[in-house]
Amino acid sequence: MPLLSWKIVFHLQLASARSFEQGFDVATPFSEKNGMLAEARKNGQRVLPRELTGVGGKSKNWTGHVTALQLGCFTIPQPIADFSETTAGSMGRTDIAGVIGAEVLKHFMVTLDYRRNRLILEPCDEPKPSETDMAGIVWDAEPPDYQTFRVTRVQDDSPASEAGVQVEDVLVSLDGHPASHHPLRSARVSP
Repeated sequence: MPLLSWKIVFHLQLASARSFEQGFDVATPFSEKNGMLAEARKNGQRVLPRELTGVGGKSKNWTGHVTALQLGCFTIPQPIADFSETTAGSMGRTDIAGVIGAEVLKHFMVTLDYRRNRLILEPCDEPKPSETDMAGIVWDAEPPDYQTFRVTRVQDDSPASEAGVQVEDVLVSLDGHPASHHPLRSARVSP
């Protein structure tokens, strides 16, 4: 994706289960106005469909990486981006560009200065490209011991669907070791 620059307003996602995996979500009007999803697809980047469920119902997103996200003089290489296609709720708003989550904010000491109505981001590490599961597999660890990982969904046009993975398949091994020796998180981000 070519480097493009905008002065924009993002909301912060600081306290939800999803915020810990979230790089940044791009609101539908902003993405459409600037051709972001179309540009990602045109440049041959893999973007995977993703359906999210929230208080307002279901929404369709496309997940992938962008070249970089620059916040002031700080550049985060290849952050995870979700391009929304919903027209309702917060991701359908025209007054914001999207939502920044913990996957981006983890590189900063974040100070919320309510008195002066400002956010201060102080760099605290050298950012590395974000990892996200781009295999296109959704799976669950099954009780009672949570040692069996079963596929519950395979995304269309993903590496998993291209490899023939099907719903109800069970992960037997990972990198030549029994799957039961790995936490589910390590299986999700393995290349």
